[in-house]
Amino acid sequence: MHITKFGHSCLLVEEGGARILIDPGSYSTMQNVVREVDVILITHEHQDHLDARSLKVILANSPEVKIVTNQGAGRVLTGEGIEYQKIGDGENILIKDVLIEAFGKDHALIHSSIPVIPNTGFFIANRFFYPGDAFVYPSAPEAPPPGLLKEAPATYGRTIANMPLSDYSRSNPFLHAKVGLPKLVEILALPVTAPWMRSAEAVDYAAELKPKICIPVHDAMLKDSQMGHRLAKQILEPMGIEVRVLELGERVTF
Repeated sequence: MHITKFGHSCLLVEEGGARILIDPGSYSTMQNVVREVDVILITHEHQDHLDARSLKVILANSPEVKIVTNQGAGRVLTGEGIEYQKIGDGENILIKDVLIEAFGKDHALIHSSIPVIPNTGFFIANRFFYPGDAFVYPSAPEAPPPGLLKEAPATYGRTIANMPLSDYSRSNPFLHAKVGLPKLVEILALPVTAPWMRSAEAVDYAAELKPKICIPVHDAMLKDSQMGHRLAKQILEPMGIEVRVLELGERVTF
């Protein structure tokens, strides 16, 4: 897998022959020169993730590209005369045999006076997770084998969907059950600053998902981006989670 950061939250993911562009927003412009894109994934409708002017340039450069997003962002695209394929929580698509799964429903709360909009996170090839503007936990679709609830220890008799993540381990038989528990994430695109979050929340989110590598995103508003990355490095790297900061235009192999 190759990942290139075009700025803020815009990434190009190359996997198995598929070229996947994520969130071409107004805080980045490098996406306007990329070509041969197979699919554009848009997590939500905010302009720093969906810039209609940029999208039209990308569509001109890659006329066969497909746009995949939720209904909220879709309304914006429809208003711009841009076609899209709707995807929702728990659904998936194949692009050149690369599995792309959708997780999550809502954008994180910015303020009680601001309506919450749809937000969809994308899990690519069972390796890379891009949550958008929410701390989404991608959960595996497998249901537990019949009888497992009865055979498990008594502690699992309560509502397992509401158990804290700290109660689970990789050997726990419910880890991949369809109860809202997270899938194993190897590479995580980690938002590091935004009006809807605190830095401590971002770090705790990564610590719970336990990816091998975090790529900081959503950082264009920082005057000094290194300041926003420093806390994540300080806390996560002693846990064995590498924080890999991508420079603009840098293409990295994972």
